This record gives sequence, C-alpha cells and structure tokens, in this order.
Amino acid sequence: MNYKKMIYDNQKTMEYKLISINEKFCTIECTKCGAIKNMKLETFKTSYFNKDNKIHNNFCSKYYLDKIKKEHGLNFKIKFHNTYRFMHERCNNKNSKDFPYYKGMCKFKDFTDFYKKEFNLFLEASKNISLNEISIDRIDSNKPYEEGNIRFVTMFDNLQNKKNVKSVKMTNIKTGEIIIGKSFGDLARNYKNVSYSSTLYHSFKEKRLYKNEWKVEFNV
Repeated sequence: MNYKKMIYDNQKTMEYKLISINEKFCTIECTKCGAIKNMKLETFKTSYFNKDNKIHNNFCSKYYLDKIKKEHGLNFKIKFHNTYRFMHERCNNKNSKDFPYYKGMCKFKDFTDFYKKEFNLFLEASKNISLNEISIDRIDSNKPYEEGNIRFVTMFDNLQNKKNVKSVKMTNIKTGEIIIGKSFGDLARNYKNVSYSSTLYHSFKEKRLYKNEWKVEFNV
C-alpha cells in the first residue's frame, strides 16, 4: 500500500499539514493547535486511517508540555499543567468538592487551547511571583475561566477575590498558641511562622498538621 500517497491526500480531511516525509517516517503539524508530531508511516496508517482517531489528541498536549520543560524546566511545566488540571477538574468533575460552585465555568477546549491563550500571561506573572505562590484567578468572579478574564496572582490576592473568603485559625498543638487570619493568604502574609499560603491550604485540605505542630481549620 502506498502510505505516502495516503498521507499526502488526506491532509485537509484529517486536519494536519505534512511537513516532511520519506520512505519510513513523516512529520506532521496539527492544524488545530500547531503541535508537531513525528511518526512511522506504518504507525500513522494503523493509528489513524483504520480507526476513527483524531489528529488533535493527547499527544498535542504532550508536545507543548515537552516544550515548556525544555524551555523553562520540569517544575515550571508541572506548575502550569497543574494550574490547568485543577481548574478543569473543579469545573467538570462532579466528584470535586468545588464542582457545585464552578460547574461549566471552564471555557477552554482543552490543555492546548489553554496553553496557546494563557501561557505567555503565566510566564510574565512568574517573573514576579514564585511558582509556589502563583495562582490562577478570574478577573471578574461572576464570569467563567475564559480568555480575557484570566490573571495569575499570588494566593493571597486570589483569595481576596472570592465571594466568600473564610477566616482561618491555626492552633499549635504543643503550646496552645492560636493565630487567626482573614484567609489562608492573610496568614501567609502576616505571620512569620507561615511560609506559603498554598502549603498552608494543602495541610488544611489533607487534614494534616502544618509543620508537624499546627492544626489548621476554618475559624467558626
């Protein structure tokens, strides 16, 4: 079978652009997101021509994740990907505790859409905010996560934009000392024994002691 002809002839129909091809391999560009993929002709034929698979798929996401890792490092890649993942989950996963508040609020088609529209904004914000503290926030909390309504700020600034910011209490199980803040961000900003609001929040969420001695809970 002439795989090369098949790949030439199906570019428009299958939404890819052929960059190069030889007797064994081809390089294509996904016309939906611009991701570039290299594969064997036999693999292309087996994976796409004989099945109802789409050229725009998870390998497109992998292309951009690898690009981030190469240009900015592994930690940068993980943080940006998790920012999208957690946002997407609270908007789409019925099992997420935040789903009732964020249902349907993510308007990005997938990770590649989020990358192309928001990565440069994230990159610019990271110049002034540490990766531990950077957080995605909606400019207008009444509107969804969508292009034009996204900013990347510190966890403190993020929490101030919530409709129902709750007071937080920390109790030292060794000394009995109690510290109260307006929010997780308030504690992180104003008390020297707290480093990052994100690690403080994770201790609360995972029901474990912060720094092995502080019990974190909402101040009822």
